[in-house]
Amino acid sequence: MLPAIVLLASFGVLRYVGGLGVPALNNWDMPLRLALFLMFLLTASAHWGKGRPDLIRMVPPAFASAATLVTITGVLEILGAVGLLVPPTTRAAAVCLAVLLVALFPANIRAARERLTLLGRPAPGLALRGALQAMFILALVAVAAHDPPQSPVSSRSARISGSPAARIFRCASPMSYAARQYSTTRASGS
Repeated sequence: MLPAIVLLASFGVLRYVGGLGVPALNNWDMPLRLALFLMFLLTASAHWGKGRPDLIRMVPPAFASAATLVTITGVLEILGAVGLLVPPTTRAAAVCLAVLLVALFPANIRAARERLTLLGRPAPGLALRGALQAMFILALVAVAAHDPPQSPVSSRSARISGSPAARIFRCASPMSYAARQYSTTRASGS
């Protein structure tokens, strides 16, 4: 429950700060990325803190070396959280974190069914946990969908397309001519 509180509260505070005039936060994307970053740092911290034994107990017995899996997933959460803040990796990080949440859900099912405890409190019921997991995944999907993939080729193409030679070629190319004709036809309503 605490991760959801961190996600929602930090998103709200960051959006409010954006509304006060901080341009970088005066949108929904950056506050959501920062809120997810904070949430995943919080959840990752449990992989080495007081909650570690509880997380190890949550790992289904079908998986060997539960302690190692808990460590690996904690590292993946940190890497993903940082990746959300690095523009070239934002989309990949969001997708990978969403996949990680889906992969970790069986541990949450086990915790709910076997009434395991997390930091001395009962694990959330399956319906609540499922709803929270869906909210986290939807937030990651929103980030992934908003951030267009950036590649060295597309950024190079953008630089080249502004050159005088590129403008001449664009004007003379048959595809450019067809595109201009189509947009002119659409604009005139024919």
